Amino acid sequence: MKRITPETFLDYNFLSAPCLSPDGGRTAFVVKQADVKTNGYRSDLWLVCNKTGKTRRLTAQGDAGPFVWTREGKLLFSAPRGEKHAAAQALCAPSTTYFEIDPDGGEAVPAFTLPVAGGAPRFLQNGKAAVVGRVDLNRPAFESMDEDARKRAVEQYQKPGFHIIEEIPFWENGGTFSSRMRNALFLCDTAAETAQVLTEPYFTVDGVDVSGDRIVYSGVSYTDRLPEQGGLYLYENGETRALLPEGAYSVGAFRFLDGDTVIAALTPKGAHTYAMPDLYRVDLKDGALTKIADWDGSVGGASVASDARLGGGFGMKADGGKAYFVSTREDEGVLFSVDRAGKVEEVNQNAGSIDSFDVQNGEFVLCAMRGDRMAELYAFENGAERRLTGLNDAFYEQYSVVTPEPTRFTATDGFEIHGWVMPPVGYVKGEKHPCIFHIHGGPATVFGSVFHNEMQMWANAGYFVIFCNPRGGDGRGLEFVDLYHKYGTVDYDNLMEFVDHCLARYPDIDETRLGVTGGSYGGF
Repeated sequence: MKRITPETFLDYNFLSAPCLSPDGGRTAFVVKQADVKTNGYRSDLWLVCNKTGKTRRLTAQGDAGPFVWTREGKLLFSAPRGEKHAAAQALCAPSTTYFEIDPDGGEAVPAFTLPVAGGAPRFLQNGKAAVVGRVDLNRPAFESMDEDARKRAVEQYQKPGFHIIEEIPFWENGGTFSSRMRNALFLCDTAAETAQVLTEPYFTVDGVDVSGDRIVYSGVSYTDRLPEQGGLYLYENGETRALLPEGAYSVGAFRFLDGDTVIAALTPKGAHTYAMPDLYRVDLKDGALTKIADWDGSVGGASVASDARLGGGFGMKADGGKAYFVSTREDEGVLFSVDRAGKVEEVNQNAGSIDSFDVQNGEFVLCAMRGDRMAELYAFENGAERRLTGLNDAFYEQYSVVTPEPTRFTATDGFEIHGWVMPPVGYVKGEKHPCIFHIHGGPATVFGSVFHNEMQMWANAGYFVIFCNPRGGDGRGLEFVDLYHKYGTVDYDNLMEFVDHCLARYPDIDETRLGVTGGSYGGF
């Protein structure tokens, strides 16, 4: 078997964003691959038959953006192509061209172009579309300049020698400068190729959902510092009203449960710094807000760390009178449901992590990391999973992959600490090997048993690799996650005791050759 090296990363297929077809028979999804030539990632749409698992590629140019199914069973996706896109780029103007492709065959054809730097359109019953688009408040008014002045201004805008920082935060993880950048909500007429902005200039949108001709969105307006609390709003019949005024709650994931009800994850202002959201019901008819479930966990996504995943997808979705959502439970990404009355049920808790999912008429498709595998798609039926895709099968047939061995101990503070040990590839008992201790960031994230490229690379290079979830991590309630005024104290003690535990349990770890690494807070 081949050894995993830094270059092996180029062989991985990163699956994400499963989306069921209108008839529920097929699932479209995104596949991304690292591209060393552009120092970026290629992105294409794929399709799988949910019954047979037959998988095929729909696009091949590597530029496919967010997508959505149309009512007619076609796929609509954005891509930076065409004359209209090029003309807008020349003026650094916001523009997105959308293409339509028939999943039964044929080339993608231009559908429409919107004057918005937008994502996937969410179509309303009246045919219009809600689109969230990126707005740069720093952009000069190029259109009002003469040709020479515009040419100079565009060049300076595209390649600035400096940045003026007027707001915090001013940088996005995995992105670029964010001062005076906003996500605006637009109501778009795709036939006329027009866009009406629904939010104020300094408002930034965090989330959006649609039902019928209604749009619910969350966000906040600010001019210097991004507040922790935002608001929840309803747009209907040309008017916007606040369901939750700004400043009262931190608004997390939310979805329409039905046309008149929204389920939302909210954390009230003044709650503990590490408090997790609870589940609330918002009745649109009278505006009543009702807390329906104490939760004490993440909602709409799992925090199981891995450097071998990429992409988005649904972390919360409503179906059949229930809102389904992904949450971290101990070391796993788990799927739960909540109904109108607040009854919470565990839907799926297999080892690993559910990264995203879709559900329709009680049928689920999961994008999940299971066992040693990177993310693949799984049908979830009658309580059992069935793997649909195998886009990384060739990697597993050719390379040495180490399965993390779980190990637990009770720390001196009384908490059970969960950890894992990865022996080096080719390890023979009785032979000493150096060891790398990996500390996760967050601190409110977790390690799990899922595939982690960097750690696999170290194990393939001849190292023991050890890692654990000290206090401060997600998935085990407020008492465990609370590190307020405790950074580098109780968690540090857990980490050092874990190292001692591993040295005692694995005597072939060479205690004279121990290395330590960590990302973000893990570096601290």
